Amino acid sequence: MFYGKINPKREWCIFLILFAICAIVLGYISFSLYENMQPDNISADENGKTFVPEKVNLTNLDNTVLNYEGLSDKFMKLKKIKLVDPSL
Repeated sequence: MFYGKINPKREWCIFLILFAICAIVLGYISFSLYENMQPDNISADENGKTFVPEKVNLTNLDNTVLNYEGLSDKFMKLKKIKLVDPSL
């Protein structure tokens, strides 16, 4: 009953047309993203104002790195415990 209404040639044409439309749309989106991500466009916003990158406070960075190194040393000095697998 339903199989009599299916026309394979028509179904494949619909499938190929939808595939081509999707490929064109995705290609356009990819190209527009590529154009907007160029290095000359990243430094300016919509109003033409340029972004000023923030400088990293090197003393805070050094203190943070030293803090993490100290924590790592404390962790390495901890007493190691031999764990037993409870499933055995």
